[in-house]
Amino acid sequence: MREPARVEACGTEGWATPFDLSTVEFEDLASAEIVYNYVEASDVPIRALVDAGVDGIVTAGHGAGGISTAQADVRTAGTEDGVVFVTTTRTGSGAIYDDGTEGVIAGFDLTPQKARVLLQLALTFTDDAEQVRSRFQTIGAQDFDPAE
Repeated sequence: MREPARVEACGTEGWATPFDLSTVEFEDLASAEIVYNYVEASDVPIRALVDAGVDGIVTAGHGAGGISTAQADVRTAGTEDGVVFVTTTRTGSGAIYDDGTEGVIAGFDLTPQKARVLLQLALTFTDDAEQVRSRFQTIGAQDFDPAE
């Protein structure tokens, strides 16, 4: 079973997320989409989403979140246009860590679907990519001490 590490804080003040959705209408949520990757995947899906003006894109890569060269190139262009990217794996297990790619946020142990929800919520409340990265590091990361 995959669950975020913060499940350890269930029922405590630390359990609540920082997103107050009582102040947000559905149509005001940021737009975030998922693009799945495979060997030699084209750049068309990412290019189309960037051109359509989405706020964020989650890539579901193979292995440790790898995407094709074509998708990586258009992802770089997308980050320059202000689109926030989160890298996840489509394998069903394993964590994705920050590899230093500028403008790309690690999805840690979140599935692509869960990463999309977190990205959408984070971008609804800020357009600062570093604040979004911080949300993934605190909410999406699996680091916890099971002995506590």
